[in-house]
Amino acid sequence: MAWNRPGWFGSAANECNGQKCNYQANVAGPSTDVWGKQGTNSLQVKASDGALNWDSTTAFNPYASFKADTVNNMSDTAKRMGGSGSGATPGTVNIYTPATTPSSYKSTNFTRSKYDWDRGIDGRTYKFDFDEAATVDKELILEFVGTGNDAQEVFNLTSAQVATLNKAQGNGSSYTGVSYAFKNIKPTANIIINVDGTSIDYHNGWRFFVQKDNAMVDIGNGYGINNPYAEDYSSYAQRIMWNFHNATNVVIRGGYAQGKLEAKGNAPDGVWGGDVRLIATDDPAANMLGSILAPQGRFESHVSTNGRVWVGGDFEMYNDARAYREGAPTDYFKGPYGYTTSVIDQDQERHNLPVSLRSSSAANIGWNKVSGGDYSPLGGTLWGIYTTRAAAQDPQNNDPLLRVQDNGLHDWDDAVGSFEVHSLHPNANYYLRELSTSGDHEINTNIYLIQAGKGGEDIYASIVKAWDADGNGIDDLTSSDALLHDGAIVNPKSKPSIRWAKKNEIEGDYNPLAGSSWKLFKEDAEGNKQELEIVTDLVSDIDRVQILMNGNVQTENEKDPIELSSDNHVALTSRVVNADGETTNIPQTVTWTSNDPDNTSVQDGHVYYTGSEANKLIRITATSTADSKKSASVYVRTQTPPAEVSDIKIQKNGSDTTNDTLKKDVAQQYTAVVTTTDDGATPTVRWVSADEEIASVSETGLVTAKKAGFTQITATAGNKRTSLYLTVDAAGSTTVFFNREKWPAANGKTILLQYGSYDGSSDWTTAEMSDACGTWISATVPKTNFEFVFKYDNSWWHNSSDGNFKTDGKGVVIVDGHDVLSTQVTSCPVSMETVNGNTDSGNTGGNTGNIGGNTGTVTPPSSRYADQDIHAGKFEIKNLDPGTYYIQEYTAPDRYLVSTAFYKFVVTAEGANWDPPTDTGVVDGVMWISDTPTEVEWNKVDAQNMKKPLGGAVWKLESFSNGGYAEYNGKGNGIVTDCTENCTVDPDNPLQDINFDEGIIKLQRLPRGWYRLEEVTPPSGYDAPENTYYYFELTATPDGQVKIYKGTDSFNATTGAPTGEGVEEVSSNSITNPRKTGTVYWGKVSSELEDGKHVYLAGSAWSIKFKPYGAENFQDPVTITDCVGTTGCTSQNPTDFPWAKDVDTSEGRISLSDLPWGTYEMTETKAPDGYYADPDVTYIFEVGPSTPEFQNVQIFVKSDKTPLDSIPTPSNPMGDDGKPLEGYPNQVITNEPGVVLPATGGEGSTLIVLFGFALIAISMLGCGVVMRKRI
Repeated sequence: MAWNRPGWFGSAANECNGQKCNYQANVAGPSTDVWGKQGTNSLQVKASDGALNWDSTTAFNPYASFKADTVNNMSDTAKRMGGSGSGATPGTVNIYTPATTPSSYKSTNFTRSKYDWDRGIDGRTYKFDFDEAATVDKELILEFVGTGNDAQEVFNLTSAQVATLNKAQGNGSSYTGVSYAFKNIKPTANIIINVDGTSIDYHNGWRFFVQKDNAMVDIGNGYGINNPYAEDYSSYAQRIMWNFHNATNVVIRGGYAQGKLEAKGNAPDGVWGGDVRLIATDDPAANMLGSILAPQGRFESHVSTNGRVWVGGDFEMYNDARAYREGAPTDYFKGPYGYTTSVIDQDQERHNLPVSLRSSSAANIGWNKVSGGDYSPLGGTLWGIYTTRAAAQDPQNNDPLLRVQDNGLHDWDDAVGSFEVHSLHPNANYYLRELSTSGDHEINTNIYLIQAGKGGEDIYASIVKAWDADGNGIDDLTSSDALLHDGAIVNPKSKPSIRWAKKNEIEGDYNPLAGSSWKLFKEDAEGNKQELEIVTDLVSDIDRVQILMNGNVQTENEKDPIELSSDNHVALTSRVVNADGETTNIPQTVTWTSNDPDNTSVQDGHVYYTGSEANKLIRITATSTADSKKSASVYVRTQTPPAEVSDIKIQKNGSDTTNDTLKKDVAQQYTAVVTTTDDGATPTVRWVSADEEIASVSETGLVTAKKAGFTQITATAGNKRTSLYLTVDAAGSTTVFFNREKWPAANGKTILLQYGSYDGSSDWTTAEMSDACGTWISATVPKTNFEFVFKYDNSWWHNSSDGNFKTDGKGVVIVDGHDVLSTQVTSCPVSMETVNGNTDSGNTGGNTGNIGGNTGTVTPPSSRYADQDIHAGKFEIKNLDPGTYYIQEYTAPDRYLVSTAFYKFVVTAEGANWDPPTDTGVVDGVMWISDTPTEVEWNKVDAQNMKKPLGGAVWKLESFSNGGYAEYNGKGNGIVTDCTENCTVDPDNPLQDINFDEGIIKLQRLPRGWYRLEEVTPPSGYDAPENTYYYFELTATPDGQVKIYKGTDSFNATTGAPTGEGVEEVSSNSITNPRKTGTVYWGKVSSELEDGKHVYLAGSAWSIKFKPYGAENFQDPVTITDCVGTTGCTSQNPTDFPWAKDVDTSEGRISLSDLPWGTYEMTETKAPDGYYADPDVTYIFEVGPSTPEFQNVQIFVKSDKTPLDSIPTPSNPMGDDGKPLEGYPNQVITNEPGVVLPATGGEGSTLIVLFGFALIAISMLGCGVVMRKRI
């Protein structure tokens, strides 16, 4: 497109070299005209067989997000390629002023001509001879010195350098313009120029120097037809990308020209001829080469551009300063199309040449990474590209050819989760393995093969084969083992974990209970629970985390950091230990982190620094996943990048070699000769064999031939590598190589080698050919001279004459198409020409080590479903596969009961969830499951009234262990009392009665086992039976209430259970106490004392009524007589009233024993002879729980008016020791002597009475004598 001209696409028919030029264009909208030329369409097609469709209804690509998705990403990628962590070594940028410009950039006899000057047509055209001193000699030279890489060159133009360029403001300024020079850049290399500056505004210069045949030549006039540099001009225009990544204003002004105009060809009147001196201050013919990216702002172009233009703001094509006759500023130069701003009549044009960031001589591969959850793009992964599968199988001990960081190191695709790696050797195999993944995903350990084809624009992204981490082939790439989804590599999300904890059901807190174990079940396809494992509560005390290298513990010391290897890598391991330095029962998994996450990746202890800063200290930390408060850190230091390598050669015995043949079992030393361009660290040479089974190579270049075949030995140093193509010749065998790419019909087929003797005998046989590398396959057969063909099914592949191929006896035959080659398979196997930067990835020894990272094993627990939570009572099972699971308590915490319930949880890719959660709920990701504590309860009741609880008993609890019973918690510590106030649960005291009801004792949290109770203090008013124990057993699964058994001191010495006769279950755990019975004594005495002492009188009789304790009515009375000898010593009703008898055989002393509880009323029904019994006096006494002394019941005289008076205490006789004699009662009832005479009667009666008194007197006299003698 040019000013005042229509735009066009395609090529003219006569420029298509006999090929069709049927370009087509569809435009959504009506046609428009060229500005100022009504009727001339603004867009035209040049090819005669092309098509231009206005108002097209074709489905167009939506460009609403083009800037964000394409332009910004392209700019960001280009910028990243020149930044820290890109893996690239930027080239050098120099600016020369006129005073410092090298002679190679000086110009003499400088001219520029219109594009058709050498075309040979009749029309008017021009050429311009510059005054060098006034123009080009006053320009700045912006020089780009590359690294010599075949594929990519990256340059960073600083803001300070931009400020210098902005001084080139045409005539009258410091500098008239800016010309360009590109040096040490391969013709296949793409060129990225990152420009740092918010405002760029300068005049373009006229020259564009490039290095060609070791000389700097100016190709600035290469746009001209038949120009010898036209091809170079077009090539550079398509290889350069100017990335004004942060500029908001970009203005590239036209060139300054002053000199003499030449003209030729016919022209209408008014069109200027030659031999005129002109000046142009904004000449658009000072072309800009390369595509332009200005995503953040506007681009104002005053020059013709050659390449694509992408801008975020306005794009303006602008020239307003016409060229004029020198000395006459208003005498404007007029060409055939009118006034012009150019001294060669070549106004501003837009040449939309294609651009690529890929090299035509190198191959490109790509792949995508997705999450295993929703298959969305997954960012943040780090990959290794390996040249052999064997190396990929052992990433701990084999450095990759390249490490590729998503949106970082060597990744040219700016989209998250998408990778694009450029500048790889074509027709080669590349093995991919993930080295590091994002935090919430598992690392994918599979190995994937991508076969790169020829170099150029294509991205080879097909994964053709896969293996697991151990090298086992995954035949079906659609299987779950392949971890592929629509061709993208899948990272499974980190397998979910499930967490739960035990708590006390009784208490409301969330204090975990230690010591339980659980059965884990998984539901099968039929819905049945299949037991997986017993999960035991893991309790560990993590003291510290250790970081190790080469088995030695490292310390956190900034002054003595770990030195990374030359490729900025080191392998660390971790160890989690207790206070004794042991790992037993401690989970070993740790989380690795870095304080420089943008440039440093850590995966399983492997530290990869992908930045470019040397001598940088980075802090690496390992944190225990079981206890996030425990961690360890070390410092690592990055290395000085190795020197830039300009060349590397392989030599044998001092001579360069690229091909060699060795006999089987022969060893040959090869040497790599490295040439560097600067004084950086000497790069390490890394040797690789493409097929270790054919020939191996040591770290020093010693090659050992192992079996017949062909392989490639590659030596790499810095960013250069070279290869030796090696044939191993084994006597009696031949290896045949075939390029299957030449037989498209055989794609996907197994190709066989069919071979036989020259003599045409019938010994023909077949051998299956297998992958060698790239598109090449091979087979080794035990013959040296034979003819052969290739086949699959019924199809055959012969030589060019449709005959059989023949060997030459040299041990290797290479067939590429229908011809047998004598040269080696140069594209087999892999060899890479890197973009730029150091790609040496070999081990350098020293302080780097080769120990693999921590694998997360546990020592122990090592089971698949082991508890990974070290805190008592808390459980966590990690890395669960999808499915439905159940847990059921297997053993309960000590002092608690086993729950038989099943608890269900469901695991999906998104996580693990309880279904449903318990009533206590999920707190901070932990589901709390309640446990009921062990419990035993018994009642203390009255034996005569089982419904009456008795308070106040005191017990001694003994536990069984080691064959015997001993007081719980030690002597004096096993006392249990009946609590009636403040009976709260005390977790530290299982002997605390937690039932405040009197007579009910409940204990919780006793450890499981056998116990027995002994009553040491019965309730008041009750007796405790002797040699009686109450046994019970606490188990994790009691069948209802814990049962109590009554027994003696006899028990099983093994189990602790009671034994012997009389063992019986205590009904309803109600332990009875018999009531204490009362004993009452009283003496029957005369009211008259003898020598100051009572005289005890025999022969009394008594009527006693009894009202039982708690009853309302008295029972029928019973008669009790003073027992003397055998008289009166038995109960008249022993069944109902066994107590109704005098048990003291001494006369005048009455004792009743075993008195049940109740109220007793008695009257004297018969007095001793000679004494008077008062029938109106009633005596009362009571026996009950509050009886002060059950062996000395107090007797009172009943009275309705006054308080009860106790009967008197006797004056008992004393013994010689002054103490009362034993057996005498403590209270007495007195009788008055005499009888009561009748109040009526006659004389006869009086006489009888008087006679009676006489007899009494006589008898008293005799009795007194007898008594005196007794006393």
